[in-house]
Amino acid sequence: MTDDVQREFVLLVFDGEASGREVFLPLDRPFRFGRKADADLQLLNDPKVSGIHAQLEYEKGHWILRDLDSTNGTFIDGRKVREVPIEHGDRFQIGATKIQLIDKTQGLPPAEEDMELQIGRGVLEKSAKKKGSLPLILLLLLVIGGGVAWYFLGQGGGPKRKQKIQKVVRLEGDLLDASAATLEAAGAEGAWARLRGGGSVGLGGRARSGHEALRLSFASKDEEGDVPKFSAAVLAKPLPVGRQQAFRARAFVQTHGELKVGLRLLFFMDAEKKEEGERNSEDSSVFRERPSWVLGKPLTEIPGTAFKELSLETEVPFGAVRVALALVALPKGEGASWADFDDMALVPGKKGVALAQQFAGRTIFVPDEARSSLMVRVGDKVLLRSVEALPPSSKAGSGWEALAKGLGLPLSSFFTDIQLRKSAEGVVFALKGEGRLRLMIPQEALDGGTFLLDPKDAKGKSLGFDRFSGGTKVAGFSALAIGEESSRMLLKPGRGGALSALNVQGGIVLEMDAPESLTFVFDFEEQIRQARKFLREGEAAEESKQFGKALLAYRKVLREVPFYDPAVRTAGERRAKLLNQGRATLDRLSESYEDARLLGYLGLIEELLNKVEAEKNLFQGTELEARFMELEEKAQKTRDSFLAIRSAVKAKELGEVFDALLASGSPHLAGFLGSILETSYPGTEEAKTRKAAFEELQKKLRSRSGKKGN
Repeated sequence: MTDDVQREFVLLVFDGEASGREVFLPLDRPFRFGRKADADLQLLNDPKVSGIHAQLEYEKGHWILRDLDSTNGTFIDGRKVREVPIEHGDRFQIGATKIQLIDKTQGLPPAEEDMELQIGRGVLEKSAKKKGSLPLILLLLLVIGGGVAWYFLGQGGGPKRKQKIQKVVRLEGDLLDASAATLEAAGAEGAWARLRGGGSVGLGGRARSGHEALRLSFASKDEEGDVPKFSAAVLAKPLPVGRQQAFRARAFVQTHGELKVGLRLLFFMDAEKKEEGERNSEDSSVFRERPSWVLGKPLTEIPGTAFKELSLETEVPFGAVRVALALVALPKGEGASWADFDDMALVPGKKGVALAQQFAGRTIFVPDEARSSLMVRVGDKVLLRSVEALPPSSKAGSGWEALAKGLGLPLSSFFTDIQLRKSAEGVVFALKGEGRLRLMIPQEALDGGTFLLDPKDAKGKSLGFDRFSGGTKVAGFSALAIGEESSRMLLKPGRGGALSALNVQGGIVLEMDAPESLTFVFDFEEQIRQARKFLREGEAAEESKQFGKALLAYRKVLREVPFYDPAVRTAGERRAKLLNQGRATLDRLSESYEDARLLGYLGLIEELLNKVEAEKNLFQGTELEARFMELEEKAQKTRDSFLAIRSAVKAKELGEVFDALLASGSPHLAGFLGSILETSYPGTEEAKTRKAAFEELQKKLRSRSGKKGN
């Protein structure tokens, strides 16, 4: 089949509900006809067509037409067939629909008309009223003669029959202009822009209606090297939201090859930016503006080559001022593939699609039925602007990463079940599936303070900071607090995983491992009572001079329950005061140590050690304890050094007296000093050098003592 890749086969439909259609035929799989939804060419309104009626399949360079045990049969030239090869130009009939096979590399075959004799019912009735059979016979001869004359005189000699173009019908209320909706008006080339980094986008695909369609295509890897990871066409000029509260989007698509397709509705919270200089210097066909919200259903495979409808409905997120439609395609294999989009529409929708949960004056808003994203606000203040999906590591190489970077992915891309329900604590957002999360925290929420509760590193060790900001990275955490007291939100993951924070324009983006669920806590009465309790414990410990216990209690207020501003302020101030006091004491003791070390006063060092031990006990369990222990260790080493020097001096004095007594003939006194030198200063040089003399003296004394006894 070396030449097959150069050939392009289509079906021309002449009768029935699909009349005028040109349908592309794939070479790599059977093409099926029938009334069912999974048929490649659906014939819904023909009662003579079975659910799956027949199929065409390309085998060894030939097309085989097979009837699939249909009720009413498949016909060629009026004859019922079960399995037969057909070639370029052959026609067959399924129900009331007549279809012709065309090899486009050979051009259109000569026009043909049915040779069946069809006499109108009215003509026959009029003929039947006349007496005799002669008028009827003459009428039949005229009809037959006309047909024969047409057959011999007109067949093959006239112009070729043109394919019927289906009339363009706009959806009522469509906000897109004709150039973007049907691609038939002037300016269609610039109505849609491709997303930076994506595959090819342009006019020239097969149209559902009119002449033009928008094709998102991917070349074969063998032909062009690396295949683009995705393709996305975005409405070049987003439309103002105005007073619309909801939108419904629609597009028709047919595909070839292995790929997934879908729609996205993009919402922007900023007015249009004027960047003429930048636009003039770059490719004007590229869409570069990242949306604030990306909503949509999961990308899906479209079987067959018939056009299928995609649709999406959503309410407008709070704060959105512009909206755009995006057409997305993602290849699954490395072969050539494309998707043709036509008859796009964006119309005003009806409220009632969104899901909103109210709790303690806060609102959690999910704008569409696919649970694409969510936001949290209190009044006009937004605490969480949007949530997007990030691909799991198992799909890192499939193009999802590139698409997420360029456009953003709805939660429904990876989470198959997304629920929002109330609980005793607040509102629970539950997710099932693979993926990670990207959360956008706006600056207005960050101004009220942000706390990361119980952050841990990769080894599970608790990290020593209370607040998070851009650049923060942790391997685990128990909760995240955002906002000020009157509009605070506590975000508790069902499974605490890695989290990283990145500063962006207008706020912070948080990326976290899939948590299985997120609990939004808005009622902090229990936490406030706990904060007051910790504060009282700290004040009592401080009054009894248990500074370490007081500091630990104040730290619990700041790290575990930082939801009551008066308690947070008091705990912070008292903790800072105690830490400053401890640092000042530590500085004074460090100075005393240096003085004692330089002067060589053993007594001062021993006194310092007693003070360090007492202060260390006061700040036990705090970050100052380690610094007191460090000073204590240095003082102990200095004391040991002073003792070693003193021992060496004393040993030298004893050794000199030992030598003098031994030389003067006073062995008993010399032996007494020798025993002191050996037991009290065993490691000194004086003791080591006199060890042999002392042992010899002891032998003599024992010997004399024995003789005297005898």
